Amino acid sequence: MRKTFLTLASLAICLLSFAQDKAAKEKKKPTLSFTAGPSIPIGSFGESDPLNVSSGMAKMGTSFSATYTHFIQKDFGIAVSFLVNWYETDTLLFSQGRASKPGDNWQMVGFSVGPAFSRSFSKKLEGDFRLTGGFMNVNTPVLTYALRTIKKDTRFTPVLQAEAGLNYSIGKKIYLLLNAAYMHMDPKFDAVLTINGNAADPYQQSISVINIRAGLGVRL
Repeated sequence: MRKTFLTLASLAICLLSFAQDKAAKEKKKPTLSFTAGPSIPIGSFGESDPLNVSSGMAKMGTSFSATYTHFIQKDFGIAVSFLVNWYETDTLLFSQGRASKPGDNWQMVGFSVGPAFSRSFSKKLEGDFRLTGGFMNVNTPVLTYALRTIKKDTRFTPVLQAEAGLNYSIGKKIYLLLNAAYMHMDPKFDAVLTINGNAADPYQQSISVINIRAGLGVRL
């Protein structure tokens, strides 16, 4: 009985070791990627209607991302991204009801973390999808509208990002990538004054953008 138990235990250990070795071989290596490209404001953030106080007056901007992905299983992992976005603003005459300071811009710096999914289509081509959340430090430009002025202010705000893309290997470790990401946040700024210099109600700006980025990745 004891001999049989030892035999079964040894067999179980061998099978477990084999399964772990197989899983380790199947699991993808961690990746580090760097991408940049245009960022397209959508919704009220990209509007320039001087009579709409929700208009963000943001022009097409630029987006940068550095992403590290650690795979837990073959096609599933956790991604951590460092994000930078910025946008110049349209300048309108104050007589039209709304204006922004010439040369001023929206600036956003932050990070997001979340699950990453990968799918191989061939030996060189892969698709991936990430759904991440985190925080962004958003810096508003100086905006004037309806007898109010939004002074330059900075706020941390939650951010959500859904991202999908394609990776094409050009070597054992290096690959090219192209992706698109939807990003959304709703920062609220307190530095709002009336034309007389009195404090006004906080100003909340809905920010939705589409980031289209390309770059290089490395399998570590």
